[in-house]
Amino acid sequence: MGFKPSPYLAIRFLAIAIDLARGDPYDSSNPFHWSNVILNLPCSDTFNPSLPWIYKWNETARAISGDVVSFVDDFRIVGYSVENCWQCGRRIASRLQHMGVQDAARKRKPPSLTLGAWAGTVAHTNETVTKTVTQEKWLKAKILLKELRSEIGSKAKPGLMNHKRLEKARGFFNHLSLTYEIIVPYLRGFHNTIDSWRENRDVEGWRRENESSKWQDVLDYYLYNNKILEDEYADLLESRSDPDSPPKLVLPAPRLFDDLKMLETLFLGNTPAVFPIRFSSTAEVFYGFFDASGTGLGSMFQGKDETVISIRIGT
Repeated sequence: MGFKPSPYLAIRFLAIAIDLARGDPYDSSNPFHWSNVILNLPCSDTFNPSLPWIYKWNETARAISGDVVSFVDDFRIVGYSVENCWQCGRRIASRLQHMGVQDAARKRKPPSLTLGAWAGTVAHTNETVTKTVTQEKWLKAKILLKELRSEIGSKAKPGLMNHKRLEKARGFFNHLSLTYEIIVPYLRGFHNTIDSWRENRDVEGWRRENESSKWQDVLDYYLYNNKILEDEYADLLESRSDPDSPPKLVLPAPRLFDDLKMLETLFLGNTPAVFPIRFSSTAEVFYGFFDASGTGLGSMFQGKDETVISIRIGT
């Protein structure tokens, strides 16, 4: 970093300042007061799916204690009531300003169960805790997928794709994956396509440690199998001016076709999908064994009571 200030140091000392602003958690007059930490872990006898796995409990208020969450220099206050939110916000703002950290009061919003986007996610706590994205980002994802599908061609005749555009698309979907973790496996096609120009890659974009191949070897494979024309082959080679830099044009990895199709299915609706974070009930899953032989049927499964095994023989 040279003699320039390090972002790591800035964030580190800001975290220390926030901790100092919270104050003594055992002081009952402190809006951030908490009595003990409760572990609400899955598979435990007292597990409650409507509560966080780990949370700080305010025994005086009989509620989860107030807190502050930071994303770089952007804060969000969490409280068990409207009054508690205001008290926590005032304490954080006044003490940080006392330490020289600027607070923009004009950017404050009143406490709400349905606030807007923060750190890329829209979280609501009005009925149950849910997460989603804004309508603007949802429509942007749909348009981006439609454009990529029109450019990618087919597996038999793949189209030439702009490398920089793919990097931007991958970055946007990486951002969406912070809210929708389900799309993470379907970004592999982007990775294999964007890095397909690197050495020791096969025709599907996977890195092979025991193979010595170059990007031109992959292009030769596509040319010899009549998947691209000679003019396209020449355009691909000419788009790479520096051997240490990526080309301007790349061929889509075979997996990208299926990944785009699946992403289009996930983003099929006209409004953003809403995913629950907390649930109000639980269910039990039972595993059993069934076997049919001719007219006979045999089954067996074990329930919650491990000392009991249910068996059925015959139809």
